[in-house]
Amino acid sequence: MLNSIIIRITDSDEPVILFFKMFMLIPGISCCNISILNPVTFVKLTFTHNNLGNYRQKFGECKAMVLIGPSVMCADWGNLGSEIEMLDRGGVDFYHFDIMDGQFVPNFTMGPDLLKTLRAYTEKPFDIHMMVEEPERYIDMFADAGANWISVHAESKTHLQRALQQIRSRGLKAGVALNPSTPLSFLEYVFDVTDYVCLMTVNPGFARQSFIPSMHKKISDLKDMVTAIGAPIEIQVDGNISYESIPKVVEQGASLLVCGTSSLFMSNNLQQAASDLKIFVNNGFKQPG
Repeated sequence: MLNSIIIRITDSDEPVILFFKMFMLIPGISCCNISILNPVTFVKLTFTHNNLGNYRQKFGECKAMVLIGPSVMCADWGNLGSEIEMLDRGGVDFYHFDIMDGQFVPNFTMGPDLLKTLRAYTEKPFDIHMMVEEPERYIDMFADAGANWISVHAESKTHLQRALQQIRSRGLKAGVALNPSTPLSFLEYVFDVTDYVCLMTVNPGFARQSFIPSMHKKISDLKDMVTAIGAPIEIQVDGNISYESIPKVVEQGASLLVCGTSSLFMSNNLQQAASDLKIFVNNGFKQPG
């Protein structure tokens, strides 16, 4: 029987190579090969095995790794370099930059020069959330500035599929961002060029808003859609991602957590705050200490 397993890679391909070698030692596995599913994150193992059910019962189902990304908008802009160094030491996984143009949302924030400056302080991925009109005009600009992932809003004035292709053509992860009231049907014909979906769990533009309760169902519904089509698409959640909300959004399928004033930026000791949050996420949602 032909089967497949999708594996996520992060900083290097060594874990995948090791897993591949160990996987081939399982009795009954044959015809195993690796194929790349997208430019950055996933590979797919295709293999034959006549009793995969017993294998899964013995070894358990693989769960997606949950990654933590500080929202740079919530940091102390007078000390961004030192704060990123502290967050790096605390073990965060990526940095989330909210790019606002004052039109798509009623606020202005960061530009490419800021990315270029901060790129020297960390090797972690830069996740660029474009809350702008006509984002396709700026994709190359932010790619050149050091972006690793770029998400564009389905509601912005853009040819969405073309914009996602443009992002991928630069070797970056391509994401679609959806406002709380935007239906998931917007994603139906772009899943094949999408690496992650950023679900806004507050209305975009400002920090310190309350989590919108109906977004719990939206996360679950998106997870069901992604599972049904077998796509290696990750779910990012952005907006009041707190110690209280994290267990439920992770249970519902989120694997990329954008964390701001509700969970990370509550202490002057950002290294400890990041470390505590990582422990919480990776230790069954138990508070450290």
